[in-house]
Amino acid sequence: MQKGERICSGCGIVVVEQMVDYGPERIGISSDTGMKLARATGQTTLAQHDNGISTEISMGSTDFSGKKISAEVQRQMNNGRTWHKRVRVSNSRDRRLTNILGMMSEICNNCSLPKNVLETASKIYRSLDGKDVKVKGKSVVSISAAVVYMA
Repeated sequence: MQKGERICSGCGIVVVEQMVDYGPERIGISSDTGMKLARATGQTTLAQHDNGISTEISMGSTDFSGKKISAEVQRQMNNGRTWHKRVRVSNSRDRRLTNILGMMSEICNNCSLPKNVLETASKIYRSLDGKDVKVKGKSVVSISAAVVYMA
């Protein structure tokens, strides 16, 4: 299905043309640099405050083609990375959501729980956050543990 068509394995006729692939973009890994070249995953997650659709600036010292980046450009990238982290979580609600989701992820990892438990716990917390349940001012650890237990 690389060309967006489904072909009958018996006779070779094209059954469906111009199919849309909703899966992740599969580009692979560059053989000479070893860098992962995939640009998008196509997957979202409730376990991150922005549903996993944020941009990340990588820490590498080479560009996409494997050429070394100058010290000045690296300094600018570090500065941009710092500001990106600051503005990504700009208000108190997002900061709290980031802290609680991070703690829930840590709890699930330490207990070797599957990803679906973390996703369910994240969904439960998000549903509680806007309701009459008062979670503001409570301990991040206790709320995270309770929500993971509920999941």
